[in-house]
Amino acid sequence: MSRSIISSVIVPTILFGVIAFVAYSAFTNTSDEDLEAAQSSQEASPKLPAELLNCNDIENAEETGSFSTCLEFAEQGYLDAQRKVAWAYTREGDYQDWQRAYYWLNKIAEFDTDIELLSQIVLFLLGDSEEDKVKAESDIRRLADTRYAPAEAYLATLYFLDLNKLPRDANPAWLLRKAYDQDKSMISPFEMATVYANGFGTRQNITKAKQVLVDYANDDFPFAANNVAWFLATLEENSITDGQFVVSLAESAVNDPEYGQRHSFVDTLAASYAADGNFEKAVEVQQQAINIMTTAASEDIDPSEEIADFEARLELYKNGDRPILESIDVDLDAFFKGLKRDIERILLASLNVYIEPEFTAQPSEATTQQ
Repeated sequence: MSRSIISSVIVPTILFGVIAFVAYSAFTNTSDEDLEAAQSSQEASPKLPAELLNCNDIENAEETGSFSTCLEFAEQGYLDAQRKVAWAYTREGDYQDWQRAYYWLNKIAEFDTDIELLSQIVLFLLGDSEEDKVKAESDIRRLADTRYAPAEAYLATLYFLDLNKLPRDANPAWLLRKAYDQDKSMISPFEMATVYANGFGTRQNITKAKQVLVDYANDDFPFAANNVAWFLATLEENSITDGQFVVSLAESAVNDPEYGQRHSFVDTLAASYAADGNFEKAVEVQQQAINIMTTAASEDIDPSEEIADFEARLELYKNGDRPILESIDVDLDAFFKGLKRDIERILLASLNVYIEPEFTAQPSEATTQQ
């Protein structure tokens, strides 16, 4: 499925030249006040038609009034409508249509690199022929070569799972690290630490695994420090650090003068004491966390479910036990299948834009996006 963009490129280019000439001529005879007014007017436009808000109401590609209206705007060239329609066709259920989803993704891929990558992923997964899959992988690789982190991370998952159709051109662990260093939205610090701790695509390196977590903890203190402490405290077997390190990290978050006395931080400290084998201290601190949460509860927030979780952990500590929520020793296939699915879901979710009402106007004032 190829798209022709010749006319859509040439016409705006010629038009831009005319506009630029007129703008230059006007500039030479325009006051500063007039220029400021013109700039303000330009920033306020173009406005979108009010009916475009119907796109916010669709949940899938069922032919409701809202979907039909949104589809009409998509066909007229409105980018937000095109994104929303593409997203609607990907939704699970009776109205899912990946062929139509790919059509819209491919149509708008030139405007957004995330969408360009997603269109190639759809072609790779659902293409009818080996040629489709090879083309898609080649384009994913091209995006990765531009240091586009999501493409690097996704290509790495294909390599780890031996799904690639073309010979590898890079070590998958190296691709993951490049992606992680640029953009932590596709691969988390905990996933990167897991890669090093298991030696996926490289030799096992516990030192690097720990350094990834320490760097993350320092980057967004105290929140990231709390997250790292919780991750380590709830590991089945912590092969990265000792228990005292986890306690010290959790204590540093709780000791923060501005944010420290959050019940979630204190809850983490209790789990850290339990991970270090100090269950008496874990019981004491967990009770503090429950007290803080109960005191902070308001009429608008019902903390009963969270309190129940905290109290369940309190019982564990009383019985000399602790919560086990994570494992650093994971199966390679399961780990990278999960990471691959996560990247696909993140990219799909990015299609689901919300069109802001304040940017709407009457249909007569609409400007079609080309």
